[in-house]
Amino acid sequence: MKKRSFFVLLFGIVVALGGHMGMVRADDTSDSLYIKPIDSLRADMIKGVDMSSLVSLEKSGVKFYNDEGLAQDPIQTLAEKGVNYLRIRLWNNPYNQIGQGYGGGNNDLATAIELGQRATANGMKVLIDFHYSDFWADPAKQQAPKAWQSFSLNQKKEALYNYTYESIQRLLSAGVDVGMVQIGNETNNGLAGETSWEAMSQLFNKGSQAVRKISAEQNTLIKVALHFTNPEKVDWYHSIGQKLKENNVDYDIFASSYYPYWHGTIENLQSVLTDYATTYDKEVMVAETSYAYTFAEGDGHGNTIQENDDSTLYYPVSIQGQATAVREVFQAVQNVGTKGLGVFYWEPAWLPVGTPNQKTENQEKWETYGSGWASPFAGEYDSADAGKWYGGSAIDNQALFDFAGKPLASANIFQYIKTGSMAERKVVSVSEVKPTIEVGSALSLPETVQVNFNDNSSQEASVVWNKDDLTNINANEPGTYVVKGAIQGYEQQATATVTILAKNYVTNGGFEQELATWQLKNLLDPNDTATGMSRSWDDPAEGTWSLHFYSEQAIHSVASQVISNLAVGTYQLIGSIQGELKGNEPKAMLRVRVGDDIYETGATLDGWRNWQTPSVRFELTGDTTENVTIEIELQGDAGSWGTIDDIRLIQSAVPTTPSEEGTEPEEKTPSEEGTEPEETTPSEEGTEPEETTPSEEGTEPEETTPSEEDTGTESTKSIEDEKQDSEKVVERTSNQKNEPKAESLPKTGSRESMKLVLLGSLLLSICGIIVVKTIIARKSRVDG
Repeated sequence: MKKRSFFVLLFGIVVALGGHMGMVRADDTSDSLYIKPIDSLRADMIKGVDMSSLVSLEKSGVKFYNDEGLAQDPIQTLAEKGVNYLRIRLWNNPYNQIGQGYGGGNNDLATAIELGQRATANGMKVLIDFHYSDFWADPAKQQAPKAWQSFSLNQKKEALYNYTYESIQRLLSAGVDVGMVQIGNETNNGLAGETSWEAMSQLFNKGSQAVRKISAEQNTLIKVALHFTNPEKVDWYHSIGQKLKENNVDYDIFASSYYPYWHGTIENLQSVLTDYATTYDKEVMVAETSYAYTFAEGDGHGNTIQENDDSTLYYPVSIQGQATAVREVFQAVQNVGTKGLGVFYWEPAWLPVGTPNQKTENQEKWETYGSGWASPFAGEYDSADAGKWYGGSAIDNQALFDFAGKPLASANIFQYIKTGSMAERKVVSVSEVKPTIEVGSALSLPETVQVNFNDNSSQEASVVWNKDDLTNINANEPGTYVVKGAIQGYEQQATATVTILAKNYVTNGGFEQELATWQLKNLLDPNDTATGMSRSWDDPAEGTWSLHFYSEQAIHSVASQVISNLAVGTYQLIGSIQGELKGNEPKAMLRVRVGDDIYETGATLDGWRNWQTPSVRFELTGDTTENVTIEIELQGDAGSWGTIDDIRLIQSAVPTTPSEEGTEPEEKTPSEEGTEPEETTPSEEGTEPEETTPSEEGTEPEETTPSEEDTGTESTKSIEDEKQDSEKVVERTSNQKNEPKAESLPKTGSRESMKLVLLGSLLLSICGIIVVKTIIARKSRVDG
């Protein structure tokens, strides 16, 4: 009886755990990916990664493992998977006066030497990425190091030459195999505090001279790369090439950042790189790229890519999607021809230092070891960005290791671009339909949806939308609704997220058409038609076009539109604006004129794609007969830049008090999260939200989608909620997780799916226990 009871109990335990076992690490084997090999892949293709944050992460307790679950240096792990180059960023002095680090890896020369030695020991060559700054340099900021800030241009040239030469000399003396040097990072708008092309070009050449000299002295080939970003901008790279040519800049390689969710199509990337290589006879490469494999958030800081934000995601957010995205970048560079050198994946190991519910402990590690994208100590040097948005990693969900430190199947991509990996063809996602209409407009959903497969192919399939979901939509009120659909021939469901906006009384508020309804005026000289404002593809908040502003002279301009025939009621004017207005008294104003009355509010611009959404409320009464004029006024010194988009005038249900003349801008804060809006940094670089450069930071977008239920609709939301767009994260940052046990390395998935797994396991456990107790009780009665 006891033996039987034991086996019954064992059976119950197995039943109880069965739902949990085998569900956690789905899709984690290398043969689960479908990767087509790249034909005639060049033998010396650069297959690189940038792991600059690694030392700070390890100091924070992050552990890494190989495929077998054994602790191993991630540099070795990636070398075994085909990586042959390590990129390392270098800051002059990323510390305050008492030695507290600015974060982002605290990447000083000593750190670069340590990482470089580890790379060399694993057979990799090394690219040194000189920022010529004490912290992140990217399109939004190119601040000179603290020690150089009082220097003249000639003094900077001498300092930059000496710093470059001495740093490379120390690296080579330490045994680091330096194969390439990058003179500046994402230098679209400046270098070491200089913003004119003439001055920048002189600095480029001094850096290049230092590399050429040390290379000749050491009898070793070290190539010189220049790094820029925004390949999606029409003719942008061509204009850069012309400036470099006109100023006789000496370099070997034109390097571009390319983040698919910011920088346009892969076809455009291939086109602009090919054009550059052909026109200017230079080698080209992608110095930074990455993509998300999950929407899960690892450290409580928030991520550059988040579910339901407005990023353009050309690939599914999955391990397969991540691998496919990287493969396509390699293919684009390969297609350039002999001048296409290779690709570097940006920060594949910037993991969480702890879980999201350990935010206090995580913050302490970020500050102590520099393992977050920025620490509060960086505020003394970069008050507008790092001083506000400091925190953890905005790209932990774009790593090639899971949150527990084990390599993902996508980490094999560096091998698979040559060998291929042919898994069974299967559906990986169904493209979501996201129609947006105004109140009172008719809703029309498509008859087909796009079904996506793991071989990067897709096909259209017929869909029948749920009638109950459609019936629950109230087209006469602003709100967001979810409609499910049955796809013919597939078990997956289709989803349509329908957004109903209040009527917008502004004509062409998104600047998608020509500016016929807008009047642009130069307030410094009314007779001068040069306002510094123009319709452009540069960084729209929504859609394809925006109103861009930039001027090499001081700017004080206004864009205005007259709106007539508004009914009595309360209204709200809302706009989106990002960028930087230079000078001691910059101004960005959103204004409404009603007769002699003026309603206005201001916005403080703090970096690339850190979108501000100022709003103004006003009331039209029965006595009001004048036209309403809306205005966006900008004032700043030379070099001011940015984007205006999505101007909306809507009727609001919220009454205005007699004393109300405007409202404060709706502050977008990174709910301690990423990137980037990551970085403004492609570093991030990115997104800053918590880092605003495409190089390294990001901010967490405010979630605006309702909780989805399969058969229900989302609750109606106010227009204010509707318009609080999440911050664009343009940076890169880091996150990490608590040290995992070697014998237990669960794959990180979405928190929702894990909750379901745990709930299912609990229910099965209870059922198993009940079964066991029932059988034992019956056996006891029989034996008795």
